Amino acid sequence: MKEKNGLYRRILLTFALALICSGCGRTPESRLILLPEPEQEQDEGQAGEGCYTVQKIYSREYERLFYSMNQVSLQENERHGIRYFKREGEVTQEVRLDYRYGFYETGKVIANKAVEELYLYGGNVTGQEPENQFSPDGQWFFWKEREVGEAGEKLLLLNLQTGEQRLLLDGNGVGCPADEWQILAGWDTDSSLFCYGFCPRSRDIWNSRDTEDPDSYRIDFLDLKTGEGLPPAYPSYGELGIFRDPKEKRIRVYADREEERLLLALAQTEPEEKPVSDSVACVFELRLSGEESQEMPCSFETLYEERAGICLDAEANLCCIALKEEGERLLFLDTGTGDLKNFLHLPVNTEVRRILLLDGAAAAVTAEFDMQTEENSLCLYQLDTGGGRQVLYRGLGFVFRLQYDPVFRRLLADAGSEIYERQACELYSKGQALILEFGE
Repeated sequence: MKEKNGLYRRILLTFALALICSGCGRTPESRLILLPEPEQEQDEGQAGEGCYTVQKIYSREYERLFYSMNQVSLQENERHGIRYFKREGEVTQEVRLDYRYGFYETGKVIANKAVEELYLYGGNVTGQEPENQFSPDGQWFFWKEREVGEAGEKLLLLNLQTGEQRLLLDGNGVGCPADEWQILAGWDTDSSLFCYGFCPRSRDIWNSRDTEDPDSYRIDFLDLKTGEGLPPAYPSYGELGIFRDPKEKRIRVYADREEERLLLALAQTEPEEKPVSDSVACVFELRLSGEESQEMPCSFETLYEERAGICLDAEANLCCIALKEEGERLLFLDTGTGDLKNFLHLPVNTEVRRILLLDGAAAAVTAEFDMQTEENSLCLYQLDTGGGRQVLYRGLGFVFRLQYDPVFRRLLADAGSEIYERQACELYSKGQALILEFGE
């Protein structure tokens, strides 16, 4: 009898172990990864040190709908909330999720027609090169429109919370045909300001402009918190290095705002599939105060690596870029003078793909690609203490965007499932939402 009881116990134990190992035959949609204790050593420093110790990591796969644009964002004022777009039958929906306990849904919003068109056109309503059409917080969306038979483009802005839609620019009404004038549009880093205006495609077009109507060629600023427009600025495009090359250039906008002070960068982007490493960027400092418009003199110009983009921090007066000089380096430039304030050498065979400054440039986070091992990693450099390179996460796909929430101290990486951008952007490819929570 004792032998039979012992046999039954062994059978039950074997069955229980089999269930645990197999997960009952189900594959979880999301993962919560608990990191080792801070004192446990890792290969290249801790997973964040000091005030950037990573406590928890949450990860979930999703189906990418938009080409080369952020589809996932951290939800404002929700400690564990994110929002992303998904396809539900024939409708594109914005879904709110709490990423604890399996990324459960907390709400849905049926997307506006403009976002639906974005899905149908595969990434951009008018088919130009991909842009950050969603604001960093995911609450706003812009697109450009050009009707058949019209010479100029229109710029429209949509509030995804209220459904309100605004026409901001119309190239037909101001004599700015799309084959000569491009529309500039971009957000500041905390989604409080939208910058937009017309820009010539070459210096020759600028020199032949109608000088009697300067308001057509200015940059406007819209405060997204109040809905009010701020005094415009007038750049002298003919004097900028972005137009020294006679070839047509596409220009991208980067911005960061600290109270009434605005840092703005206009940066060349190449239309070729592979970005070059010697593109030119022009950096400006502006005051958004009073009722008077202002001239827009350039503070400095710099070369930058286009793939990594530009990161501005108005609080710290810093412009951070990547540049291949004596190997890959991160350069930290004074925004008033362009003087080099600091630099970091990156490991050999490393390519920077994204840069983000945290907490007034106390730290920098990078998405890096190791060309030898073909591996993407998230890395942190604690600048205020001179800390070295710390690997936060290995094994990502191509990172489309990084977003940081300074209130709840969490970092989002919106990534693809493939390591290269072109593969990650293919139709029906998978994306990965990765959230890292830092300790208090």
